[in-house]
Amino acid sequence: TEYNSQVAKIMKIGRDYGVDVIPWINYPDISLSRNDVSYNSDINYGDYVITKLSEYVDTMLSDGFTCDVNNKVYYPREIHFDGEPMSKKNQEYYLGVVKKISESINNRANLSISSPHGTMFDTTYLKNIANYVNSFNVMIYDTMGPVTKAEKSYSKSSYINIVKMTAN
Repeated sequence: TEYNSQVAKIMKIGRDYGVDVIPWINYPDISLSRNDVSYNSDINYGDYVITKLSEYVDTMLSDGFTCDVNNKVYYPREIHFDGEPMSKKNQEYYLGVVKKISESINNRANLSISSPHGTMFDTTYLKNIANYVNSFNVMIYDTMGPVTKAEKSYSKSSYINIVKMTAN
């Protein structure tokens, strides 16, 4: 499709310059037709989403993306899952999502995930999820909270402290 060729062009340009580019891919094969269903009230619907995500990742890694410029197929070297449980109550569900995606990848690519800073998680959760991922992208800007007028902006040292705390 034209969409797949555009993804391949982005990957090609990156690799031409010696850079691995992870294109942003919105899972087009997932049709969410029941907007009123929450994961907490209908776990089967949540399981449907997990299954569709893992199928999509498997297809991406198996088929790759064909570039119409040179007719080559480009395969992702990393899958980055940009989503994170923004509260401790969703950690078990999110762990299930990451585990299923990791199983779909099956060592064919690296798996990285977005992660809010460490105060959002308990230690057990982080230890468990670390079994399935190659790296974390710590999403400090998602979870630092609103900036007050007095603060204007966060200092470099405050960000460094949050990263250190998360790593610990």
